[in-house]
Amino acid sequence: MKKVDVPLVTRVEGHGHVNIRMDGNRVRDVSFGIHEGPRYFEGILVGRRWDEIPELAARICGICTVIHSVGSAMAIEDSAGFSPPEELDKIRRLLTYSAHIQSHVLHLYFLTWPDYVGKQSALHAYPEYKELVRSAFRMKEKSNEMTEIIGGRMVHPCTVLPGKMTKSFEKKDMKAYTDRMRSILNELRFTAEVFADLEYPDVEVPSEHLALYGGKNVPLLHGELKCTGGLSFPARKYTGHIEERVVPPNTTKRSYIKDKGFMVGALPRLNINHKHLRKEAREIWDSFPSFNIHHNNLAQGLESYHYALEAIDMAEELMERPYVPSKENLVFDGGEGVSAVEAPRGILIHHYRVGKSGKVEYANIITPTAFNFEHVEMALKKGLNGKEFDENLLRFEAERIIRAYDPCISCSAHIVRV
Repeated sequence: MKKVDVPLVTRVEGHGHVNIRMDGNRVRDVSFGIHEGPRYFEGILVGRRWDEIPELAARICGICTVIHSVGSAMAIEDSAGFSPPEELDKIRRLLTYSAHIQSHVLHLYFLTWPDYVGKQSALHAYPEYKELVRSAFRMKEKSNEMTEIIGGRMVHPCTVLPGKMTKSFEKKDMKAYTDRMRSILNELRFTAEVFADLEYPDVEVPSEHLALYGGKNVPLLHGELKCTGGLSFPARKYTGHIEERVVPPNTTKRSYIKDKGFMVGALPRLNINHKHLRKEAREIWDSFPSFNIHHNNLAQGLESYHYALEAIDMAEELMERPYVPSKENLVFDGGEGVSAVEAPRGILIHHYRVGKSGKVEYANIITPTAFNFEHVEMALKKGLNGKEFDENLLRFEAERIIRAYDPCISCSAHIVRV
């Protein structure tokens, strides 16, 4: 039996490794390891006031800052029995759209795309692909600026609060947001076309895909949790359907539905909601459902263009309806709240119990990479099986499979239930 070890998977967020054991060209065993130090971020939130939670939760990740902030605020609201008004919900969606786009651009061009053009990195590709790399930087810049307009900062928004935003948004704010989104709209469409035209390895992993479903759009903040196999349940009942297990020595729990691994992310989102993808995006590629995990890259490109179109329509609508924050604060009587939202990398759960004092008494947060952990190993076994034993080739293919999930390994490292 021969072995191939990848001590550090590159071009992903965080630190992970892969150990591969081959018998000829057959995979005997694959172990995807996460060796980040346990971060205990739930424990940091216990004992903190309700209005501190979004700022603290945003620090879980330097990339998914917005969705952690918004998702935590929604869970706190749920614990108080508060339903956000339409204007607040739309402002949050605008903030989420720009944050998802900047995350996707980062992953697609700087982490994944070099694999498909035979380059070590986007910077190594620059001499041959100057305009494409410049475009990637431009899309990243403009989407960060849009996040700052709504969130107050490009990273770690400071305007998100349970029950409200901390500032008003007027016509000039919506126009500034719209102008920036329009300035990169053609580049986002071209990005979707670029990733639709790539030749992807066939690593089809039949399994459940899990995403939000609302029956009207490709939702990021609202809906039931739905599987491609038909299972559907509200966020509050996630513990009855999703099982987490600690599998030493890893610092990330593994997640299962019906005792099997499953996938979350852009591909599951579009597998479940592709009928609601904007026509302009469906014209580029519409062969859903797909269970080839490499198509997660393609799905990110398609939904970036989709969300840009959605954002422009919503921001233009809000130009005539300025948002003014309520002067009232949430009132707590001792309750439990759960939110299930879509991070760029897939389903994100925030779950809190808040006492009458307004302080968090219990917290549980499950990130997309924690959901995907078991599924990554399933894909590695499928994608590497049958390949000729070549250490360099196996390392490359293993890393390319892992990168397709756009993992955020640091965020996944929670090991104990507090």
